[in-house]
Amino acid sequence: MKTLKTGVMLLALLLAAMAMVPMVNAVENVKLINFDTTAPKLTKLVDNPEAIAKSCPVVQNQEAVINSLIGKDISVADFYEKIYPGCIAKLPTNVQETYKKQKMTWPQLSTTPLMKSMSEEESAGIISTLKKKVSSGNFVPGVTLPSNAALSETVSLNGISVAWKGPTTIYQSSTTTDPNSVAMTYMSTKSNLYMLQNGNFVNIANKQTIGAFVSSQTAQGIKAVDPGLFQVLGEHYGIAPLGYVPTEVYGYSTSQYFTVP
Repeated sequence: MKTLKTGVMLLALLLAAMAMVPMVNAVENVKLINFDTTAPKLTKLVDNPEAIAKSCPVVQNQEAVINSLIGKDISVADFYEKIYPGCIAKLPTNVQETYKKQKMTWPQLSTTPLMKSMSEEESAGIISTLKKKVSSGNFVPGVTLPSNAALSETVSLNGISVAWKGPTTIYQSSTTTDPNSVAMTYMSTKSNLYMLQNGNFVNIANKQTIGAFVSSQTAQGIKAVDPGLFQVLGEHYGIAPLGYVPTEVYGYSTSQYFTVP
């Protein structure tokens, strides 16, 4: 698979809380990685893409079909034709041509390049700062950014990464659409738990969730950890509903740094 170079929509962060965990408020002034509030949203190519999609038959076992297509050298039109048999022909000619000219890029996301090395002095400073903060219990929040998806013509993909710290740490990344009534054709969320070891952050655990025709999902893992400095990073990827561009969108989310004594 090759890295996605077009159609990038970085993520605004969602206020967290999914199954098994309480609703919480995110905090300000924490480290952001690779975010851009001016990144484009999904934009409609046709007036009423939802109506067109509802009028089309959908292949059975959508998730399995999509998984069988991942990594293949196919056009966007070929992809949607596999999911919505016969539906491409119902789209306006200019939209058909757009989809036929575009290739699926199947990005191979990785948070590891985003994690910088850290000197002993830097890590000691972060740990000292964390110790001075008023504890809010074991919950480690993510960061919220303003959502710009107020118009009906646009849809955004939102993500957040959080943790519940302790000798057994729960790490979690969640993805949702805004508005939540719009389901992505395919969605993938991967949550990665990093630990600082010898000046470098090392991925010590990860959990991934995938789904077809979903508007939200959560990837949550549990890991027994030794004392140290940690951070959760999420990878969020979606294939847009029929009738929207860009077809593939992705981005990353991050929790605060946190320590386990």
